[in-house]
Order: sequence, then C-alpha cells, then structure tokens
Amino acid sequence: MKAFKMRASTSRMIVDISAIIANFEIIREMVPGSECAPVLKADAYGTGVGTVAPALFEVGAKTFFVAFLSEVEALLNVLPSNSEFRIYVLEGFTRGFEGHFRNPHVLPVLNTNDQVLRWEKFVNTFMHPFPAAVHLDTGMTRLGFLPRDFSNTFSDKKRFKFANIGMVMSHLSSADVKGATANEVQLKQFTSLTEGIEGIERSLSNSAGAFLDDRFAFDVVRPGLSLYGGNPTPWTENRMNRAIRFEARILQISEIAAGVTVGYGGKFVSTSPMRLAAL
Repeated sequence: MKAFKMRASTSRMIVDISAIIANFEIIREMVPGSECAPVLKADAYGTGVGTVAPALFEVGAKTFFVAFLSEVEALLNVLPSNSEFRIYVLEGFTRGFEGHFRNPHVLPVLNTNDQVLRWEKFVNTFMHPFPAAVHLDTGMTRLGFLPRDFSNTFSDKKRFKFANIGMVMSHLSSADVKGATANEVQLKQFTSLTEGIEGIERSLSNSAGAFLDDRFAFDVVRPGLSLYGGNPTPWTENRMNRAIRFEARILQISEIAAGVTVGYGGKFVSTSPMRLAAL
C-alpha cells in the first residue's frame, strides 16, 4: 500500500505571545500598587499554557491562578522549580487529592468550612510553607463562602494564622458592565468583611476590575480574558492587543440569490444576492 502524508487541518489559530505580554504590562500599569497575577485556566484560555506561562514568568509574573488541580502539572513542567512562584487552584482543596498540595508551589483557594478544616489538619501535619487563599462570595454566587458563613468560620481572626491563610479573594460579577451598582455593593461588602485582618493579601479585581478606580485594586489583581485580547471595557474601544488570529482555507465559494436558506433548519435566509464561503 502506498503511504501518503495527511494534512492535519485546513485551519489554524495563531497566538501572538508578544501581544499577551503587552497586555500584561498594560494591566500592571493600571494597578501599580498591586501584584498582577495571570489566570491561566483552560490552557491559558486556549492559547497554550506551555508557552504563555514561561513568557509571563520571564516578565515578572510570580502568582498564577488555574481552575482545576488537573491544570497544575502543565504549569509545573514549564516553570523553574527552584524559583519562587505560586499556583492557586480555584476549585479548592480537592478531597482525595490532598497529596498534590504537598508541592509548596501549589495552593488551594478554600471555598467551604470543610475545606478549611481539612487544610488546617494538612498544614499542621506537613508544615506547608506557603499559605492558602480563602474565597469570599460577595455577589458572583459561584464559589466561596457566603458572608454569614465566612463570618462564622473566621469569627476568631487568629484562625487565619492558625490555618495558614494568606489571602482572601472575591470576584466581581459586573465589572465589565458600565456603571453597574453591583460593583460598589461588592466592594463595600468585601472591605467590611476583610478589613482589620492582619498579615493577609486581599484580591477582588478580575480583568475588568483593574480598569475601575484604585479602591478595587487591593493587593492582587487577577486578569484573565483581557490578557488574551478580550475587551475589559466593552463600552469603549478595546485597549488590549489582539493576541489570537484564526486562519482557514476556503473550501468553496457560492453565489446565491435572495430568499435562499442557509445551514441546518434553514434559520438564515438571504435577503439579497450574496457570496458565501465555506471554510
């Protein structure tokens, strides 16, 4: 049988690493008093964490966030193990996989009282050198302690030190909505619940939060979509650099008249003669 070379794909995504770095610098300049900690979940938003993470590390990123523990290995494989960096896992202190957190670079974002209790036991057994984060839900209603549960769990502020907690974070739900009152509500609640806690970092802002005023910056800002070119302020021109470009080979061009249905279910109907390209 005669062998032949297959073409793997007729399309490709081109990632501009220099644009991602430039976007990181834009956000870092927006929050000069805060650490800029990239979110690298979902393979760095599909751009390739194996390339993006080392590039960001080289320009000064030392704290990273991922969604799942399963995403940590790819980061550990490309970041220098003898250097200082932190990888926070947003899903929390995963039951049954606690041993993975013995790596001092890998830290959970604790979302429940049960996770805090298990983390306390873990750090006192293994003397884990790096502190975990606690997620406070101030209005996103996704992950984290509800305010009343947070107050109950940490009614004694000494518990932050005992449980080796180094950060309290929350997540803005509407920072990318112009004039959203939810931002002020969340800021007020986050400030009220975290003020006076000594020796911890505070983090509230995502990509769009970095473009709000200085009150939202706190110690750590967590940019995600904007690093990869997404517009953090949709009501204005995008200040971020385009980091992703798609290219596809045209397979066929068709000239159709008005009134022709296109695609499954015929949901699109041409209103005038037009040219279509299948990619």
